[in-house]
Amino acid sequence: MQNGIHFISGQPRSGSTLLAAILRQNPRFHAAMMSPVGGMYMALEGAMSRRNEAAVFIEEAQRRDVLKGLFTNYYHMIQKDKLVFDTNRVWCAKLPALTQLFPKARIVCCVRDLPWIMDSIERLVRKNAFELSGMFGYDPGSTVYTRINRLATGEGMVRHAFDALKEGFFGEQASRLILVEYEALARTPKSSTRFSMSLLSTTISRMSNTRLTILTSRSAPGGYTPSAARSNGSSGKACCPRNSSNASQMTCSGGGPT
Repeated sequence: MQNGIHFISGQPRSGSTLLAAILRQNPRFHAAMMSPVGGMYMALEGAMSRRNEAAVFIEEAQRRDVLKGLFTNYYHMIQKDKLVFDTNRVWCAKLPALTQLFPKARIVCCVRDLPWIMDSIERLVRKNAFELSGMFGYDPGSTVYTRINRLATGEGMVRHAFDALKEGFFGEQASRLILVEYEALARTPKSSTRFSMSLLSTTISRMSNTRLTILTSRSAPGGYTPSAARSNGSSGKACCPRNSSNASQMTCSGGGPT
């Protein structure tokens, strides 16, 4: 990778698109919405696993070269001039491999209170009231309760991203993460982005000891305040009913997520 690569990951509806748009203002950076590289990366992992009977002939070094070659080839034209930021929520769960493939890479994780993430997704559903969402299996009989429960299950979009973030945050490579709060990014995008970029060239030695308070659900939509609603970009009232989701079970306790 000629000019280097970093990653954007974290939770859905938490500012990754906004962050990418801000980064693109710098002509030396390439950043976009979720790229297809994450999906191709996992497809290659599956193709080189023992599920493929021919995989027994693939050496460890070859696996590394194939996976690294994916990034090199995909960003070949862009890398001539720009530093790449690849966006995908799966990257937090791939830290052990990414740190070996790209020793200098960092992962910028966009984070937000879980109930507000659920609320943001529900707002999208209600905004598109005449179109069923594939996110919920195009189910015409879904309710706000079934939709949020589906998001909060193990394979749900919100829960899976949350678990991947926890894996990275409490793992051996936690020092590679840079956490960016949605509220800070929305209120002061320039200073938040500038500070995050300043950390890319430093070692965040104490990151793993930081309390992950930003992921608590104490400011649940059911108990919103006008200031909290404004900071989360809403009109002042949460659309999700009080206690409507499993998000209350996906909280931090004892200094970290459970």
